Amino acid sequence: MTTYTPVFLGACSITIGGTEYGPIISSAVFNPASSKASFQGLDGTAYNFAGKPKWTLDCNMAQDWATSGLGTYMNANVGLAVVVVLHPVTGGPGFTATVVLEAVAIGGDFGTVAQSKVSLGVNGQPVQAAS
Repeated sequence: MTTYTPVFLGACSITIGGTEYGPIISSAVFNPASSKASFQGLDGTAYNFAGKPKWTLDCNMAQDWATSGLGTYMNANVGLAVVVVLHPVTGGPGFTATVVLEAVAIGGDFGTVAQSKVSLGVNGQPVQAAS
């Protein structure tokens, strides 16, 4: 019988360009998007096709504008390709990918922690670390 082990995302480590940013990132998800095509012949035969996925790393982060802050780093290095490692502290394997940095939003709503959401393009696809 096959045993399944769901991953619970408690504490995670995420490094971007070699620096740990786990304390200020509340969400990090590698998302695939694939093109799809289908065709149905007059006799009812159906054909379905899926393209190669294009991946993004979608993050929600607290804004940090210190000299070493993630917002400062990303806005100063737009277009730079860097390695990201996302790894649960316990309970599952990590994933590594090369992403292209983009600018992040500045500011937010009164009385809240200023946050930015960003969707970074992945070169290739995430690679699972050996368990």
